[in-house]
Amino acid sequence: MNASSPKVFVSYSWTSPAHKERVRTLVDRLIDHGVHAIFDDYDVKEGQDLNAFMEQMVLDPSVTKVLAICDKTYSEKANNRRGGVGTESQIISAEVYKKTDQNKFIALVFETAENGDPYLPVFFKSRLYIDMSSPEKESANYEQLIRAIYEIPLHKRPALGKPPAFLLEDEQVPVKTRHQLRAVKEAVQNSKPYVKATIREYFDRFSEALEDFRIKEPFDKSLDELVSDNVANFLPPRDNFIELVDFLVKYTDIADTIQDIRTFFEDASKYLHRPPTMSSWNDTWSDNYRFILYELFLYTAAILIKNGKFSALNSLLAQEYYISNDHRGSSFEGFAWFHGYTKLLQEVRSQKLQRASVTADLLKERATTKSATFDEIMQADFVLFLYSLLHSNSFRLWFPFSLVYAGYGRVFPLFSKAESKRYFTDLKTIFGVASKEEFLSKYQEGDSRYNLGGKIKTFATIGSRDIKQLGNFDKLDSRA
Repeated sequence: MNASSPKVFVSYSWTSPAHKERVRTLVDRLIDHGVHAIFDDYDVKEGQDLNAFMEQMVLDPSVTKVLAICDKTYSEKANNRRGGVGTESQIISAEVYKKTDQNKFIALVFETAENGDPYLPVFFKSRLYIDMSSPEKESANYEQLIRAIYEIPLHKRPALGKPPAFLLEDEQVPVKTRHQLRAVKEAVQNSKPYVKATIREYFDRFSEALEDFRIKEPFDKSLDELVSDNVANFLPPRDNFIELVDFLVKYTDIADTIQDIRTFFEDASKYLHRPPTMSSWNDTWSDNYRFILYELFLYTAAILIKNGKFSALNSLLAQEYYISNDHRGSSFEGFAWFHGYTKLLQEVRSQKLQRASVTADLLKERATTKSATFDEIMQADFVLFLYSLLHSNSFRLWFPFSLVYAGYGRVFPLFSKAESKRYFTDLKTIFGVASKEEFLSKYQEGDSRYNLGGKIKTFATIGSRDIKQLGNFDKLDSRA
């Protein structure tokens, strides 16, 4: 790219005084925009050989572009090799046919035939041109010309990315719901009558595919390593699930599909218990599923918050889930059942690696999708914790492991914006409260029930997190 004063030579026919003046106007505009435009009236001296001058300009390596101003006269002279244009065209056509530096020659069409065809010399017929056949088109396409001269295109080639994940499936655990995801997108985008059935089929298929991640004897590693490796292998299916939820939130009425998401988690809860086919069992053998469901639920909440689907989030949190356990009987549980406390990760592996929380580390390392950033994951984790605290009469507590990385002095955006009465209505919708007073009253009841003292504790050596500060409690609903 030659970004400082590119040099161009303007080749044209002396068709008429009006045509020459139009060419001069274009030349002056180019000069005003930093282009060294070589134009006979400005650059040919008295007594100078015109043919030699034109040949020199076309072949001069410092001339980065040759602009051929094409009208009927120019085309006829070029094709018939007549006059100065004929001389120039012999040189230009030879260079064009050599196919060397094809970008050097730019045809500007100043006139078209009655049928709309551009007047172009034969050697330009197969080349792209810039249409300036009317004042309107010249104005519209001038930017195209100036970008071509400076070699700064409007559309730049993006950096090369990575091959699609599905091409690497031979090296990974296959994503069995890849085709179902495509079917959902096709059905939604084309308003098919079977949209609901396709969405349900996706969740059914995904739940079935979770069986492939079952940890079974014999074990060839320590259990904490097995769980860690299992969770790592689950990343492609996890991304597929997140893509599906993100798509549903953005392109469907999520109020209609939130029940399907709830049903999926109810069905997937079976992986937290001993299956009927296994006689030997230890609860830690489900620790991989505890993390997997925790992460899937957390991303679902984060995507709903990010897209302002607060009523749908309340629906996801407010109703109890039917948890089926063939060996201990069924029960109704709150969403915190999917909280994901994993002894093998949070205790055994954290101690082995000397980390405050391997669970938090994994959440941060795996925050690789565009659907939700890690900051949005932490905010969702805090919202789920706070909801379980406010509704502590019927829910166990959701502990926000990701807040290991929250740092001191953080206020999450959802709560920062809620200083405004308008945005505080979002919090009222999420938490199912009618006012700030009810919100704070429920918080105090939950804080007392769990004896928290206003802190999210048990972060070992890194200290606790102040709940009121994270939630901006003192300033909520304080602005008009």
